[in-house]
Amino acid sequence: MTAEPRTPLRRVSQGSLAGLARSTNHADTDAPTGLGVLELAMGALADEAEALQANIDSLNELDASLAAFNEGFASFLYVLKMNACCIEWIQAPTDNSFALARKRAMEVTQRAQEAAARAAAATPNKTANSTIVPDSINETTFNTTPGKEQSADKPLKPALKKRPAQKPKMTAKEKRERDAAIEAAVNGMPLEFRGGDINLRRVVDKLISALMDTDQPHPLAFFVKPPELTQAKVNKVLIALVNSKLVLKTVGPNKVGVFSWKGPST
Repeated sequence: MTAEPRTPLRRVSQGSLAGLARSTNHADTDAPTGLGVLELAMGALADEAEALQANIDSLNELDASLAAFNEGFASFLYVLKMNACCIEWIQAPTDNSFALARKRAMEVTQRAQEAAARAAAATPNKTANSTIVPDSINETTFNTTPGKEQSADKPLKPALKKRPAQKPKMTAKEKRERDAAIEAAVNGMPLEFRGGDINLRRVVDKLISALMDTDQPHPLAFFVKPPELTQAKVNKVLIALVNSKLVLKTVGPNKVGVFSWKGPST
């Protein structure tokens, strides 16, 4: 005895599902085909398929974003490894720097010379100190005694010039106080002038001492005393002293900058 088939359709059936549903085995001729229960399932399946497709699209977008990120991050790591972002700035001065420095030095020298020339032209000419020779020297004296004769054509000795009064020397205590005042003033200047260059520090000490010794303001040319106190060095130190507010720069009567000692503020 053969077992009954478990499938809803028999092998002998040659009609459609709709015809089978309206066969004589069913009392209701308008009954569904038997697949009506699949309508809700197919709708849910369609929704799930749509959600699955949306998730797949999101995964594709995420994959593209990760690929772009990986490429950018790999480039960043390459840059860090190869040190490609470091820029090597030139530390040593170039030829243009030396040319510009020479040009500026020449301009400063020219301006100082012009200022000194204007100051010299504005200053009234001082009368030369001339020594009056008494008339008795020009007279001819005849010696009646035998021996050496004095000639009237004998050249006269030039008169001795009067030396300017020298400043009194400072005592040991005054010298120590002066050194302490100079040291306190230098401590207020930039690091370049505090002893890194011994020659420059010597120029700074002499210039500050000269400023302390003067009671009146003087132009730049007054402090220039070659070979050590050259114009370029004096100008450089004076600029630093003015910027440090240790020296006061004003305009003189000839419209020339003059400098006077101010000292560190207490």
